[in-house]
Amino acid sequence: MEVTADILRHLYWDEGLSVARVGQRIGLPEQTTRRLMVANGIPRRQRTWACAGANKGTHMSEEQRSQLSARRREMYASGEIKHWNLGRHWPEETRAKISASLLSGRIAAESYYGPDWRVQRTSCLCRDGHRCQGCGSNRRLVVHHWEPYRFSHDNGLDNLVTLCSRCHQEVHATYRREGFVSEAEADMYA
Repeated sequence: MEVTADILRHLYWDEGLSVARVGQRIGLPEQTTRRLMVANGIPRRQRTWACAGANKGTHMSEEQRSQLSARRREMYASGEIKHWNLGRHWPEETRAKISASLLSGRIAAESYYGPDWRVQRTSCLCRDGHRCQGCGSNRRLVVHHWEPYRFSHDNGLDNLVTLCSRCHQEVHATYRREGFVSEAEADMYA
């Protein structure tokens, strides 16, 4: 059965089924169903009390929503209900294996660029007109350090440039081809 916008709209709006129930009816998980509804432009209904009795189907006010959230927090804090992942942690060995597989043999880089990074990043984006300085795109922009921060600790605007993710990957591929990174690391640790 092909899932169309009309089928989703009918099940959700006309029959009044929840997103989870719509997903069960068409044989898809709730998250996938929700994504399909968003992709097809089907608006969501307002939140309602989903309990049996006189309140079922009536809309919650902001005050009621905040009370419900507060009650849930109380229930978690008191241990009345537990978070699904509470107390479940992967062993350190497993975490190391996952990290190694995600890095694909690369060395993990510093993710902290200093206390002035956010201001400098915004300044660089504004200076470059929120456009990639390689191809002119305005999508998926990143701010690149010409000289890597882990070696220079320099967030000056003369060391920063706005690039799209594709041009950024090309710059780093060039660095690897020319051996720039290994040279810089050798200088750093010599």
